Amino acid sequence: MVQIDAAHPAVPLIDFIDGNIGRKTGPSAVVKSLIEEVLGIGDMDGKGGAVEECARVIRLSGACLLGADETQFMAQSASAATLITRTLLSLANLQVPWFVIGNYSLGWKLCERDPEATQRLIHDPVIMMPDPPESSDWVNLLAEYQVVLAEVLDFELLTYQVELWNLSAGLKRELVSLLVTSYRISRHGGDSQISWSHVRRAFASASFSVARADINALISNAGQGGKLKKGLRCPFDGPEIQAAISTYSEKLREARAEKVAIATVKASMNRQEREAIENIEKAAEPSRASPAQVIKMPKSRKPRTLEGMQEAAQDFLASLAKDPSAKT
Repeated sequence: MVQIDAAHPAVPLIDFIDGNIGRKTGPSAVVKSLIEEVLGIGDMDGKGGAVEECARVIRLSGACLLGADETQFMAQSASAATLITRTLLSLANLQVPWFVIGNYSLGWKLCERDPEATQRLIHDPVIMMPDPPESSDWVNLLAEYQVVLAEVLDFELLTYQVELWNLSAGLKRELVSLLVTSYRISRHGGDSQISWSHVRRAFASASFSVARADINALISNAGQGGKLKKGLRCPFDGPEIQAAISTYSEKLREARAEKVAIATVKASMNRQEREAIENIEKAAEPSRASPAQVIKMPKSRKPRTLEGMQEAAQDFLASLAKDPSAKT
């Protein structure tokens, strides 16, 4: 509880509330869900002015910041630009400092709106570029992934921190997808752990083909120029943004140089050298456990009969009579 002064009652102080708005169809539905599910003030049916009511509750609750994430999923239809613009403007009308997180595709859609919308929605963008492979953030990320994946990895992620960056272009979502695909390939092959060869095969797999195309496009564009699709290009411009993009492009060019060097070495190999490299890579893969075999017991050629069992019992009793010590 916190009390501002003697004239105001004490109010509970909550660090933050994380709410799931879900797939709503318009601004009113989003704000209504914000009131009912996040702020928890009850059913809004029959109450008018959802935006005004939500703004009033936010002021009374002492909320000082409002954030919206994953908003790019609203931009998936022909009228998506209008829908998301109206929704974000409704959030802006809640009269509290707020921010929205989205990808480049969302940024392009908002940039195409009228000035009265862009001035309120994207007047102060913050661009988050991928972390460089040698940065402490990238190292810490791989260290945390190592903790989570310790039981299914047979190598240290930090040993391949640059290679993993090159295979994902530093994009964390693609890195996760690459590791998941690697694990799937290892399990399908009968292995219980991911080796580095599994990661290489995952990058070349059909499951990773869409991500691989984007990563290769980023690397190729950094080295040779050309035009990228909007989803891979930053919609904003400025000296600080260009500086960040330049740093990222430099790392992509280093990744391209490594790929070119590897391709050059492979192209210069003769057949015997290529076969030797393939044998080394196969030897580096973890040995696959042989499948369990069912051992069939030999069947008795002579079928058992009642007379045979009685005869065997008599022979056993006779052996006991000859050797009394066998009774114990």
